[in-house]
Amino acid sequence: MVYAGKLAGSLKKMGEGSRDAVENVVRWAVQEAARRGWVEDRPGLAEALTDFVRLLAKWNRVYNLTALEDPTEVAELHLLDSLAVAPWVPAGARVLDVGAGAGFPGFPLAMARPDVQVVLVDRTEKKVAFMKNAIARSSLRNARPLHLRLEGKGKEDLGGPFDVVVSRAFAAPEVWLPFGAAYARRGGKVIGMLGGRAPEVQEIGRAVGISERALERVDYVLPSGARRGILVWVLEEEAAS
Repeated sequence: MVYAGKLAGSLKKMGEGSRDAVENVVRWAVQEAARRGWVEDRPGLAEALTDFVRLLAKWNRVYNLTALEDPTEVAELHLLDSLAVAPWVPAGARVLDVGAGAGFPGFPLAMARPDVQVVLVDRTEKKVAFMKNAIARSSLRNARPLHLRLEGKGKEDLGGPFDVVVSRAFAAPEVWLPFGAAYARRGGKVIGMLGGRAPEVQEIGRAVGISERALERVDYVLPSGARRGILVWVLEEEAAS
């Protein structure tokens, strides 16, 4: 497997390299996601994500939106990792991304999946301002950033309940699952994107009081060797009356 670092060459910071160098690693991320069956490599996707990544680099110099600056790391650890969630999102779904930060996983998901509608919520004003600016500079029409601090009670006016509620490093799984469930519809999904050392499904289920049968965990390894996982809780449908 070709690692994206070979494409990045000696590039150290996104803002210092040519557009072609950044587009190469972004295109690699899209192709790798397509190879894994996560998304389709549709026309214009790599170019749109390249524009997003370069805008992130520009804002990051001033506002410190992300600790990652090397384009290879951004392509793999932000873009590719964000696209891993796409297979769990049904066609036409309404998605809530909680603690979206600079737009991950919600922005890459919205760009790769024009059939879904994504609401991205973050409590940090500068991060939401960046996401709004990214939308204004693009043709993206299926993403809506909101500056809110969610309380986990489902009372905020977000336009929910949602088909999918997802978070990436928002909180420990046993905290995140019941928090996210407050915003999901019955029969919907709560998804947690995990690092490599997350607890096992049985342990998480016992901590939250969820049947192991309702939880699914899929682990994967990124090209650099970084281990990741996706935890999916499918909420029960309402009982027929």
